[in-house]
Amino acid sequence: MSRILIFEDKPQQLFLLERALRGVGNEILTAEDLTEAYGVIAKTEVDLVVADVRWEHGDQIDKEAGLKLLARVKEKDATVQVILVTAYASPEIGARAM
Repeated sequence: MSRILIFEDKPQQLFLLERALRGVGNEILTAEDLTEAYGVIAKTEVDLVVADVRWEHGDQIDKEAGLKLLARVKEKDATVQVILVTAYASPEIGARAM
């Protein structure tokens, strides 16, 4: 069993990811904003992070939220695997994520 953090701002996507990953016996932690995600990784050891690159809430948009979370995760533990997902892919995002 793995402990997985899902960072996703859209409730429907969060529900689908959580359901799919929990269904195979994983412990799922969720965060809908960066403050929440940072709190989880500060207090809890995780094996995998699935993060949306772009975060939106009302008129607030952070186009690099997932990249910021990736950096924080790797700063704490470079061995934690991170999967970034986005509907706004670009070669620049891919290069920065690497």
